[in-house]
Amino acid sequence: MSEQSGMSLISLMVGIFIGLVVSLAVINTASFVEAQRRMSTGGNAALSSAADGLFVLEKTIRQAGLGLMASNGFACPSLNLAYNGTAMSNGGAVYPVSVMDGGNGSDQISIAYLDSLLSAAAPRLLLPQANPDADLLIANMMGIAPGTVLLLQSMSGTEPCTLMQASAVTASSPGATVAHVGGAINTASASYATPVTYQDNDKAAPANAFKWLTYRVNTNPTSPDYLTLEEVDNTTGTVTVVAEDIVAMQIQYGVVPPIGSVTAPADSVITWTDAVDNSALAPPANVNWTAPTAADMLRVRAIRLAIVAKSQDPDHTGTAVCSSTAPNRAATQYPQLVAWSGLPPTGNPLVANSAVDGPTVDLAAVVGANWCHYRYRVVSLMLPLLNVKMGG
Repeated sequence: MSEQSGMSLISLMVGIFIGLVVSLAVINTASFVEAQRRMSTGGNAALSSAADGLFVLEKTIRQAGLGLMASNGFACPSLNLAYNGTAMSNGGAVYPVSVMDGGNGSDQISIAYLDSLLSAAAPRLLLPQANPDADLLIANMMGIAPGTVLLLQSMSGTEPCTLMQASAVTASSPGATVAHVGGAINTASASYATPVTYQDNDKAAPANAFKWLTYRVNTNPTSPDYLTLEEVDNTTGTVTVVAEDIVAMQIQYGVVPPIGSVTAPADSVITWTDAVDNSALAPPANVNWTAPTAADMLRVRAIRLAIVAKSQDPDHTGTAVCSSTAPNRAATQYPQLVAWSGLPPTGNPLVANSAVDGPTVDLAAVVGANWCHYRYRVVSLMLPLLNVKMGG
């Protein structure tokens, strides 16, 4: 009788056991690698989103005030602006930058400027207008053609500026005659509470467009653009998403001393402040930044802002239970996420120092119940308002 060859039952079971152990090790390794990948790429994605938003804001803020400044301050104490026959600004104040404090939520910032360097060397009117709707006789037509936007600026310093659009430009001797009828921007002067008949020596600042933009974070969970940085064109009402996965934005004014002060150099930022009512503070900090005067806004020479962004996908903590209660949040990676850091805390380094740090961002309130499943990044910067400094 020949002998049989092959595996015994015990050998087969040992082989299966070893195979299972190896399979489990491979699965665990793959899970670990995937978790590390999500952590790494999640943090990078959040940083990229924050950088995208910051790039747009920085580029826009650096142009704030272009064409809107005079040698002694703001060229426009107020603004008449219409679009498709509707007054979008009816003698309201429009400053190079304006911040709306969001309280416990995100802040908003509005920025205004003319998008041409020629606006800083605006031609003057040679004759007074016959009425607010009459043609303009200007000293020269450099940079002015049909379609050019003109910001009419009164030298009185008290009357509103008016935004117009050239519909026809005719060379004359001297200067040029500019008509402003039709189109989306031009409207009958009766649309404004204070129509202006501009006089000789008033200015007509030319540009391709007048930019009046507001940036805000969409924190409406029902919106298709939830947690995005939006750009709102205040002239047309158009809303454009400029960065995704943005959780919060915090902004402060950088304020210089009042004119005539000897406490610090005139162009030195002496304080950073939220756009809140500081009327109860001691001078010179006693400014109501929710309704500032032109003199107050002329002291704003810099902007400090921070953007908080999150990863698009959840990381390996996706099975963890998030809680908005303080004890649970204090044990997470982000117990005190601040917009920017001031001086080092004197006590627990994990606790924000409210005296010097930026606002604390409440991730649970903004992101929702799954807030602890994501990676977050904060990017901040300080920007001087060079056009305001040069004009003021």
